[in-house]
Amino acid sequence: MPTEPQPNGPLPPAPRPPGPLPHADEQWVQRLRDGVAPPRWRVVVGAVAVSVVGALLLWAEVTHPGWVRSAADGGGRGSIVVVVPLLLLVSGPVVGVAVWWSGRRDRRTLANVRASGPPPAFHLPVLRSSLRAADELPDPKPELWTVDAEGLHGWVPGVGRAVNLLPWSRVHHIDLATRREKGTDVAYAVWIGTANGHLVLTPRAAIGRPQEATGWKPDAIASILRALRPSAEQETTT
Repeated sequence: MPTEPQPNGPLPPAPRPPGPLPHADEQWVQRLRDGVAPPRWRVVVGAVAVSVVGALLLWAEVTHPGWVRSAADGGGRGSIVVVVPLLLLVSGPVVGVAVWWSGRRDRRTLANVRASGPPPAFHLPVLRSSLRAADELPDPKPELWTVDAEGLHGWVPGVGRAVNLLPWSRVHHIDLATRREKGTDVAYAVWIGTANGHLVLTPRAAIGRPQEATGWKPDAIASILRALRPSAEQETTT
């Protein structure tokens, strides 16, 4: 009986698929193409720095209680002065644990992807909780999608094969999903129109990161998926 790939230790990058991608000069696109996570040291340093700032502010409040009282008497902000340092102190470990957990799950998934066959052309980590489709995908919800000539394959940790397949023949168009933020429509996800409805995938910032991708990244990912879609399928569905 084959053994499940283990998450312990770093995984080597997958071989690069042939052909350029849109935005291929961007490092984050190269990592998604190769299926590798960005270094974690920046996150670790940032989390430690935030916790240190919170600890220093708490120490200052303990050693200078008069300052807290004067802030409370002056503007009624005493509770904020106390709560903010606590939040800073706690947020560092919380972020660190979230990144470690997300990275561990993605490493397990990537091990299964690489053991299943040839390397895909692109890897798309997504927020599982935000996945939406006209017909609900069966559990478990994919946390990582791979893209190849066949279509999009949904993967989860602990399963040695893709749990979902969306062939290119069922894809009618690839667009952006938007939401209203401060009176402006902001793109936050990739909208994939299918023969049965649609699939909305909210990209994560990177492999091994739990947070949502922001800025122009969803737009760039949508253009990459369009470029990877076989031209014959585009002609058939347009």
